[in-house]
Amino acid sequence: MIRDMRTPLGVRGYTLLLCAFIWSLVGYGILAGRSTDSPGTFHDELPTWARLAIWFLPAGAALLTAWAPRWDWVALGLLIVGPVIRCCSYLTSWALWLTEHQGIRTGWYAAALYLALVGIVGIAAASHRQTYLTKSDGGAGGAS
Repeated sequence: MIRDMRTPLGVRGYTLLLCAFIWSLVGYGILAGRSTDSPGTFHDELPTWARLAIWFLPAGAALLTAWAPRWDWVALGLLIVGPVIRCCSYLTSWALWLTEHQGIRTGWYAAALYLALVGIVGIAAASHRQTYLTKSDGGAGGAS
């Protein structure tokens, strides 16, 4: 059941909205050509349409399910894909640089940023079934 959009969303809902915003920014960066030609990364080898789908589809799912706790597991699962791919890709590039191949010296830093995005999804998942989502409080979003 979709909740009234005026009802406070709680940590889960607001975190999903934040994810939708951040994932859309990454997708926009792909459209603007900001994330191509990083040496040693494999995520840049994917077709542009696939890279866009990896970021825009989860953003849309997060936006739609912010008010629908019953289906937010779909968005949570999709939201993990992009950051995990990029995290692994940048770690691979850093490992290549460490072994004196063509890679990125700061690949560990980029990987850490995408790992932080996984953490944000983790916050939403951890707050997935908190008491503010139950009918016992009348759907007040945790407000007393």
